[in-house]
Amino acid sequence: MNHPLRIVHAAQFQFKKCGDRYFSSDMKFHQGLVRLGHLVYPYSINDVARMHSPFNSKPWGRRGANRDLVKTCANVRPHLLMLGHAQSISLDTLLACRQAVPGMKVALWYVDPLWARKDTEHLYARRAALDAIFVTTAGPLLADIAAPGCPTAFIPNPVDPSIETGRNFELPAADFEYDFIFLGSVRNEPERAHYIQTLHDRLHDRLRLGLFGCMGHPFIFGDERERVISHSRMALSLSRRNDVLLYSSDRMAQLMGNGLLTFSADSAGFQDLFTPDEMVYFSNPDDLVEKVLHYAADDVAWRETARRGHAKIHRTCSSDVIAQYMIDVTFGNPQAGDVAWPVHFYQ
Repeated sequence: MNHPLRIVHAAQFQFKKCGDRYFSSDMKFHQGLVRLGHLVYPYSINDVARMHSPFNSKPWGRRGANRDLVKTCANVRPHLLMLGHAQSISLDTLLACRQAVPGMKVALWYVDPLWARKDTEHLYARRAALDAIFVTTAGPLLADIAAPGCPTAFIPNPVDPSIETGRNFELPAADFEYDFIFLGSVRNEPERAHYIQTLHDRLHDRLRLGLFGCMGHPFIFGDERERVISHSRMALSLSRRNDVLLYSSDRMAQLMGNGLLTFSADSAGFQDLFTPDEMVYFSNPDDLVEKVLHYAADDVAWRETARRGHAKIHRTCSSDVIAQYMIDVTFGNPQAGDVAWPVHFYQ
């Protein structure tokens, strides 16, 4: 689509959080769609639901949020209704939106794991009202969701040049507070807990190690999170499962996008997106520790690898590039497959 579109973007903008999730995928996709020149009307699903509840309750206000989405589409008359993590928007509501705006396309993006069926049931249930589904996972789990008239496609987690503004590989050594960081929980995740425990045991007295959300340290958000990332050299991108093709949390984009040297498990297939000259791959905890120590001792190598990774992710996975791909697939543009990441498209 080459002309400006009217788009209603219904997602979890989390206005109630007062900005401490400003780096979320919701905001990045919104920024990307706007940067492409489209009119994008933000519809914050959970915030609207709370407005409809005297108790500030999402479940109590869900019916009102569904009803208001139909009204919003009727008023804006968008060419595209883009949904993000819209579990609380029902199939009936989506069908009503389509009836209110004949010819409108409806697409959905999803950046959480696909392996827990109870969490993804809404994707299967809403396919009859969707023109496309986009997920940050590839392979059989993604293929299983596809249905006649509703293809599924892999998208990488987005970076945005107005959000991931760091170039840590250019900073002087005196600016770094941490040599290596991990941002994430290990609760009920024995494999990830083993990795983090190994890092702590073997590196805490050798490097400036920052662990946030685990090992007794609290999660960090908003400006505090930005400050930690902006004063770190290297970081770990480790998902809850590392055997699912091309799945990663948005942590990878946040880290590489700010110019940190990023480490990822070699079992998730990201070698098809980033070379070993752009991101460091490891096979087990001992391999991870060894490679962290190697790059920590080589100031030139970590900076050059981080620089290449930063350039690659901003060039190929920017929010506007991914947003254009989602629009092209949804509207059936034959050029939709002309992207730099591995195309996994199922229909």
